[in-house]
Amino acid sequence: MGGGLSFLTAQYGWASTHIVNYELVTPNGTIINASRQSKPDLHRALQLAGNNLGVVTTFTLQTVPIGPVWGGYRVYPVSQTDKML
Repeated sequence: MGGGLSFLTAQYGWASTHIVNYELVTPNGTIINASRQSKPDLHRALQLAGNNLGVVTTFTLQTVPIGPVWGGYRVYPVSQTDKML
């Protein structure tokens, strides 16, 4: 559950820091919600290394504003390898 690198990491931090609530099924089958207000210790543990605490079935993510995003590939012919390296 931890992590979440993106183009916005430098500006807003990792994606996992923007999860406001987790719905979790614990190993004994209990369904619980963990947020900063309710079960803050569990919420923090899920953000950092939550792979052994149960199964997260739902999470609520606080979004951040984003402007235009440019993406794609730039392809060069093999004959240009020496110049590119």
